[in-house]
Amino acid sequence: MLTGARSRGFKSLLPDAGVLIENFKDIYDAPGANYNSLLDSLITEMDSDNCLGITRGGNHFVSESEMRQVEFDGQRVRFKGDAIKGSANPRLETTLLEFTLENLKRIVPANDVTTVGGKTVVRERLRIQDDDYMKSLTWARERADGALILFTLYNPMNVGEADFPGEDNDESAMPVTFTGFNNDFADLSYAPYEIVIFRNEENQAQPATYGMGA
Repeated sequence: MLTGARSRGFKSLLPDAGVLIENFKDIYDAPGANYNSLLDSLITEMDSDNCLGITRGGNHFVSESEMRQVEFDGQRVRFKGDAIKGSANPRLETTLLEFTLENLKRIVPANDVTTVGGKTVVRERLRIQDDDYMKSLTWARERADGALILFTLYNPMNVGEADFPGEDNDESAMPVTFTGFNNDFADLSYAPYEIVIFRNEENQAQPATYGMGA
């Protein structure tokens, strides 16, 4: 029987839902960051306000690309180079369970927060400002061989609904769709995300990065 199953293949599996952390890119891009230091940083960040907390139904990262085929007379087969990528729309979909002020500000796009004494009011603003975007959002996962796999959106914002359901005998599960945005027109050559692999230093210390620089 022919099969792609092999013993080393099981070491490359990505189990579990992982964790979502805001601005973790600042930590793993810092000079001297390595596999061991990032493990310690993840433990610290998971107990901070940067962590989006408990999720339900897992997380889903997808970069949706729009491809256009060049059509011409006499074409009988596809050719390398006849496809033009028109756009790329990376997004990270999740469902949050923790109703915190930090998550509320992430869920409600373009918001203003005012606090007086014990009263806090969050209002959705109709005009988007630069500080409404997060700097980055990382979905951190651990591969079966222990390597850290980091899916990071640049300048993400929730472009979905601000949805707060509730029913008896269940927790409020809040679906969110974070979309990545480029900083400026100088970034047009790459989509606003990266995938970073940090391997155990006993095997290889340098990370492998797929995507664009900040």
